[in-house]
Amino acid sequence: MKKIICLVLSFAMLFTMSTSAFAADAEKTDMDAALLERGYPQVYLDNISESAKESLYNKPDAVFAGAMICAYNEESGESFQYAISADGISTCGQIDEEDLTLTWGLSRYTTSGNVLVTYSYEWNNLPVNRYQDPIGVSWDDECFEMIDNSFYKVDKFTGYSNYGGFIGSTLETVIHDEANAYASASSSGVTWYADLVGHNTIYYTVSIYGHGEFLLKPKSTSFTTTLYGHYVHALTGLSLSLGIPDYGVGFEISGGASYDELGNQITYTY
Repeated sequence: MKKIICLVLSFAMLFTMSTSAFAADAEKTDMDAALLERGYPQVYLDNISESAKESLYNKPDAVFAGAMICAYNEESGESFQYAISADGISTCGQIDEEDLTLTWGLSRYTTSGNVLVTYSYEWNNLPVNRYQDPIGVSWDDECFEMIDNSFYKVDKFTGYSNYGGFIGSTLETVIHDEANAYASASSSGVTWYADLVGHNTIYYTVSIYGHGEFLLKPKSTSFTTTLYGHYVHALTGLSLSLGIPDYGVGFEISGGASYDELGNQITYTY
C-alpha cells in the first residue's frame, strides 16, 4: 500500500511540475515570437535574462538596436564576448555553457528616439560566492544624457519552496530585490548592485538572474559612439563599490573584498 501511495504522489507531482513547465514554456514562446517581430534575434533572446525579456516584451515601442553577450567562467576567470549588430547579424553561433552570461542590449524607441539600455546577468552554474556584485555602464555625455527617473533594476531567482525533497515542492520565481534607485550616477555613467540570493533560504535555488535598465536621450540626430559595461563579482562578503569618474574604461573599484571583474563594450550608430 505504501508503494502505491508513493507512486500516486510521484505521478501527481510529475503532472503538476509538467503542467507548470508547459505553461511557462508557452508564455516564453509567446514573448519570443513578439520580440522576434520587433527585430530581436533569437541568439539574444536565448541569452538575455527572463526579467529583461519580460521588461522588453512590455515595451511595444522598443525595437532592437544592437547587443553584446559576454560568457564568464568563475573558476578560470576567463570570459568570451560575442557581438550582435543592429541588423541581427551575430559573431557567434551557440554560446558556450559558462558559469555566467552577461547580455547587454540597446533598443530604440520608435516614437521618441530614446535609447533603452538593458544589462542583464544570469548565473548558469550557481556561484559559490553570493553577495552584492557592483555593475556599471558608461556612455559619452556629449552624445547622451540619462532621462530622469528612468532607471530600474531587479534581481530574481527560481527555486523549489519548502524544500525537503521535491515532493510537495513547487518551482517558483521570486523577486529577491528591485529598486528604481541606483547606487551612484554622473553625467557619463550609472552603477548599481546585483544582489545575489544567499545560501540561507527556504528555497532550493535553481537559477539566479536579473537586469538593470535606463533610458538615454540622444543629444544629436546622428553619431557613432561606444558604451562600456563593467561587472564586478565579489568573492567575499566585504563591501565593494564601483565608480565612474570619467567616460570610458576608467571604472574605479573600492572596498576590502577580493573580486573578479569583467569589462565589455558596444559601439552604436544612432
